[in-house]
Amino acid sequence: MNCAKKRRKRRALVARDGYRCAYCGIADAELTIDHVIPKSRNGVDALWNLRLSCLPCNTGKGSKYVVPADWEKRRMRTTPETSDKGTTVTP
Repeated sequence: MNCAKKRRKRRALVARDGYRCAYCGIADAELTIDHVIPKSRNGVDALWNLRLSCLPCNTGKGSKYVVPADWEKRRMRTTPETSDKGTTVTP
């Protein structure tokens, strides 16, 4: 993935998640990008599979599959997104 795509994806995540950790909701922390379905378990880099996460939550989660607290709310209000390959996927 080139740098421009990574920047766009980061901006989209920040806009969607509002600078909050998807797991604990903390806002005043250094945030990392977390895969809800880990890449080690065939997770993808599509926006529906990425969340902002504080370092303690991301480290604690490791390669486990843990559904973020707001997953259902987001599923209800988002429309299907287009993955990097151009196919439509749903969260």
